[in-house]
Amino acid sequence: MCLNDWARRNSVTIKFIQKDKPTQNGLIERFSRSYRKDVLDAYMFTNLQEVRTVTDEWIAHYNYERPHGSLGDLTPAEYLEKYHQNKEEDFIQNVAN
Repeated sequence: MCLNDWARRNSVTIKFIQKDKPTQNGLIERFSRSYRKDVLDAYMFTNLQEVRTVTDEWIAHYNYERPHGSLGDLTPAEYLEKYHQNKEEDFIQNVAN
């Protein structure tokens, strides 16, 4: 089954970003730019396993060590932990009321 068939069966309209309009998909464009700059353009790979190894290391760094300005200079992992703490505190507060 192809994507178009699935979408039609599930009443989903597929909308692609317009050509030369990367701002319509900013999060993915930002991630792709970072990955391209930090991994694909920075190394001369000789096999697919090297790409996978460097990518795994980069993802760990990106998510657990590298602060992101858009997340208040927290890593994504720290931001997620803070989010879950806030949700738990909100839940406890709502139950108490």
